[in-house]
Amino acid sequence: MRRKSLVVREPLSHNSGVEYENRPWTKIAGAVFFIAICVLYFVRLPTTVQFGDTAELVMAAVHRLVAHPPGYPLWVWLQELVIEVIPFSTEYWRAAFMNSVFAIAAYVLLWIHLRKGPVAFGIVAALAFSRVMWRYSLLPDVFSLNVLFMAIIFTLHFRAHRREWHAPALVFVFCLAFSHHLTIVFLTPMVWHVMWLERRRKAIWIALGAGSFASALLYLSLQLRNPEHLFSWGEVSSFEAVVNHFLRRDYGTFQLVGTNEEGSLLVNFGALGRTLAENFWGLGLVFAVIVIALRKKAKKTFDARDGFAALSLVLYAIVFLGLSNTPLDGYRIEVIERFFLFVEVGLCFLLGWFMVRLLEGEKPIMPWVASGVLIVAASVSFVRYQAYNDYSSNHLIDEYLRNFFAEAPTNKKIVLITATDTRYFGARYAQAVLGVRPDVIVTSPKALIFQWAAKKFVRESGLRFDWDRVSRLNHIDLTGDLVMPNLDAAHFLTLYPLTEQTKYKITLLPIGRWIEKGTGSGLMEATVPFPLTEEKVAAIDFPFDRYDVYRDLTMDYLNYQLSYAKIVAEHGQLERALQAITSFRRILPYSLPVCVRAA
Repeated sequence: MRRKSLVVREPLSHNSGVEYENRPWTKIAGAVFFIAICVLYFVRLPTTVQFGDTAELVMAAVHRLVAHPPGYPLWVWLQELVIEVIPFSTEYWRAAFMNSVFAIAAYVLLWIHLRKGPVAFGIVAALAFSRVMWRYSLLPDVFSLNVLFMAIIFTLHFRAHRREWHAPALVFVFCLAFSHHLTIVFLTPMVWHVMWLERRRKAIWIALGAGSFASALLYLSLQLRNPEHLFSWGEVSSFEAVVNHFLRRDYGTFQLVGTNEEGSLLVNFGALGRTLAENFWGLGLVFAVIVIALRKKAKKTFDARDGFAALSLVLYAIVFLGLSNTPLDGYRIEVIERFFLFVEVGLCFLLGWFMVRLLEGEKPIMPWVASGVLIVAASVSFVRYQAYNDYSSNHLIDEYLRNFFAEAPTNKKIVLITATDTRYFGARYAQAVLGVRPDVIVTSPKALIFQWAAKKFVRESGLRFDWDRVSRLNHIDLTGDLVMPNLDAAHFLTLYPLTEQTKYKITLLPIGRWIEKGTGSGLMEATVPFPLTEEKVAAIDFPFDRYDVYRDLTMDYLNYQLSYAKIVAEHGQLERALQAITSFRRILPYSLPVCVRAA
């Protein structure tokens, strides 16, 4: 007679016990489930540049450059390897693919952590198709690898005593994660708890030393990544410079952004609460019902590991969101909401684990009902955000940048002055990776506030820029500090509404202004090679109740249409003015929220 296979596992409640291995259907269902997630993710991956820091990060991996603080050395080395190894599609797609793999690996760990049962499927689906998690699982940004590190640490924390290697592995991974994203520090309570319990084991201290050493080596390796290159951030060419980069001195240590702006903890909490409510209402509902129905059991089930995990999330919410010195308006909303992933992932691991233990020994129908509600909630999120998070045919930023460069003459020295990370990093990506107009010198006022950036700009361009004066006044006057001192040597292409018509000549372009020596203003009636059409804008389906960068970019085109109509109308060309206004009105509905804020 064949003996049944038993596997001794960590008890789900305080009562010790054993449970049988998962049945074959669980493995089959799990395989089908994750294959479906892979397909739904991979078909939506971007093939060309998108918004935010992604352009700079992929460019850093392709050309072995130093990324913005803290440098993310582990990420850029891994991405460089992946981009070199994968032989097909674009560099941007390869980097995005690897980040999707990081996210899916985290979902697998969450599924295993929740015992691969019905509740596990529902919670994984809720996380995978939540708006922000889905978005940053498709884009080549640093957040999905951070999520994977979080998943490993949460999983090992809750089962550290099951295998001898679990606790040392937890400590090593925690230390290694510092070579990627510094927000991992908020998981310290969980790690310290395990280290205290295992403090007499030599393996713990060996893991601490090995992980710290590996992380330090990765940061020192930034000196091997062409730190002197124009597109590398800073001058990371010494030990002290590496330490400053790690501490994010350019932004201000313990600050999210390098400005004198101030954020509001209450406003940040409000934004976090809205995001959680719209994406995880199913998880909150199921958790509340189960805890209320089993409240006596819940009191006995909550243990020290739950407490330290909850403490990590509370510390993050209070400390990090309290230090986030940026107001939540315009593109800054997207800056802050990426960091909500820490709370989203932590809640899925913590609340899911608590629910699984509470449901142990209860009626078998209860986990299935809970899973049904979670799947319904995840399906609502999928339907709501599946167009929002589809980047497969989204080429708007790519075409926008090509249009921008197409406006620059080829027979003169051109300096492109732009704003926002999307435009600035995107322009450099277009030059370095796509090979678009590498002769144009790209800069921004936000970059020139750093001495190292000003030095690289002067070295590359041969132009004049008095950084000492700018530093002393803590202010950049584009006209007085950059344009006027260099009008004899270069021409300028800019988005900024510079209007000193008595000091230089301004030619209005489809995107931006062309500034050269002379006086007065003009209008260039040139058709850009990749015109923004109604169909292209309409295909980008983003909710109108929040800011998004793609509608922001259409504002540049819209501004030209209105300015063009005004100028030609003043010259009596009413029919041409009417055509411009008609074009403006066709695109306006997709940009209306940005227009309202601008007004």
